[in-house]
Amino acid sequence: MRRFTGPSGRGATGSPQKADHRNETEQRKGGIRMRRQNRWQRIGLLCLLLFLLPVQAGAAAWDGSWFYHEEKAVPFGREGQIADWHPYDHRKRPPLSPDSHVVWLSVQLPDDAPDRNVLMFLTTNQAVRVWLDRTMIYTWGEFRPTRFDQGTVFHRVALPGDFAGKQLKIELYAAKNRQLGIVHLLSLDTPSRQVQRIFLYDLPVILALPAAAAMILLMLLCQYFYSGRWNRLYSFVIGFLLVFSCWLVSAAKVRSLFFDHPVFWWYMLSILAYLLPLSANLMLSELLKDKPYARMKLVTGVNALLFLLAAAGELLGLHSMNDLMDVFYPLLAAGETAAMYWCWRAARQGNRLCRAVMVPLATFTLLGLLDGMAGHFRLFTWHTFLTPLAIYAFLYFVIAILREKLRREHRLAVHNAGLEREAARALQRAETDVLTGCWNRSVLNRLLASSITEAVQSGGHGFAVLLLDIDHFKRVNDQFGHVAGDRVLAAFAQMVRSSMGPGCSCIRWGGEEFMILMDMEEREAVVRQAQLLRRKTESADLGGHRITCSIGVAFWHGRQDTPDALFKRVDTALYRAKQEGRNRVVLAGED
Repeated sequence: MRRFTGPSGRGATGSPQKADHRNETEQRKGGIRMRRQNRWQRIGLLCLLLFLLPVQAGAAAWDGSWFYHEEKAVPFGREGQIADWHPYDHRKRPPLSPDSHVVWLSVQLPDDAPDRNVLMFLTTNQAVRVWLDRTMIYTWGEFRPTRFDQGTVFHRVALPGDFAGKQLKIELYAAKNRQLGIVHLLSLDTPSRQVQRIFLYDLPVILALPAAAAMILLMLLCQYFYSGRWNRLYSFVIGFLLVFSCWLVSAAKVRSLFFDHPVFWWYMLSILAYLLPLSANLMLSELLKDKPYARMKLVTGVNALLFLLAAAGELLGLHSMNDLMDVFYPLLAAGETAAMYWCWRAARQGNRLCRAVMVPLATFTLLGLLDGMAGHFRLFTWHTFLTPLAIYAFLYFVIAILREKLRREHRLAVHNAGLEREAARALQRAETDVLTGCWNRSVLNRLLASSITEAVQSGGHGFAVLLLDIDHFKRVNDQFGHVAGDRVLAAFAQMVRSSMGPGCSCIRWGGEEFMILMDMEEREAVVRQAQLLRRKTESADLGGHRITCSIGVAFWHGRQDTPDALFKRVDTALYRAKQEGRNRVVLAGED
């Protein structure tokens, strides 16, 4: 029992030295725990600084006040004629009228940072013009309604050398008012810092992609090497991870540095956003397929229907891919909550995989909703995707799959080993005489064929056959009964087997007759061994009785010999031993 230490440092029992030793041990353990906590705190602080560094650097670059001006239609030649500017917080969307389609954003550039000459910002479905005083230095997109969305664009504008102190104006056009004036990640910095900023914004994606690729490879290996009843589950897991990996690439901002096609990436990101819950729910449907209360087909059907409606509307020019996100996120919350409840019920019934999948399901749903609130509904101000980090929760599920698979493989191996042992015992019972423990006659042909093959392969090395018969065994049965006779047979067989060398096999030929296949070709040695068996039988007390035996001996004559001829010779030799008075060894006449 552990004793508590008082203020003096001594326990209720024991010496002060022991108490001091315990205190030192506890202090040492406490120091280790504190260092571990400090280490994790430093790591967390570093990650937080990595996320906040771009935001703080971008905010520090803007010393002037921001103003905006809105218009209902696209102006022509108005860049120098706007008078009604209104101040606003550039970190938020300007307070625009519902019927506005154009907004101008303006700020006085600093005159003390000439090396910060790259303007960078992010827009979605907006055409952009950038003006420096009255000179347009950058334009992107169509300043008119288009059939398809214009996508999310990372604008990188190199300012001319004389930009210091001039008026920067950003002109934005959007066909839909709800998307107008939304500018993310607005910063003015050096070219290298701007590239660094892009990579830092993509840090969750960069961390998630290798993990997703490794899990795909792992599942492919499982599908290849462990095919069976889980093949469909492996396929659905791989499908989800592939969709998620493609979504990661589409969501990455750094891709614009290598393949700058915003419309393509916008539609890829939108399509994959609809496919993510669909592919995840197909995987959950496979896990819950034997649970009648799980209505996963309904959830999956709703996901598929919403995607088809969004795709059809987009093809018709209704811009429904983005608009139906207003429905997508509530359905995501409702559908995945229901799926989580069904997984919880299955877990309570002992389904380990359903218990494990609840971790990534909750994580993906929560982070996906947070990203939707920040990116689509603009309820939060961060612009870094959090959903990629959920891949590490999914790793827990993949590990659970592997663990469950190994557990099943172990159970199957144990079961198969048991079956093999049963089969071996059954085969042994079929091939072994129950009473004497010798091989029965059905095994003789196999043993004889093996002896002949070994003899041929050894270049003529022969073998001998001994046929033993217990003399007057019928008298034992008649005088003492068959139980006594069985004891004699068992004892005789045990004595014969214990007297044979490793290259010999004993077969119960029938009744009181036994045959021995002996891996010897020297006649004197074989006859000497036969005489030894005869003398042991004569002198031993076998089953409470004294008996004798007669032995016939024959040798294999090589390739020209046959089993029938060999058996006939040894049977004739045994017959002669009986005729000549029993209790003797007789060699076949032709040997």
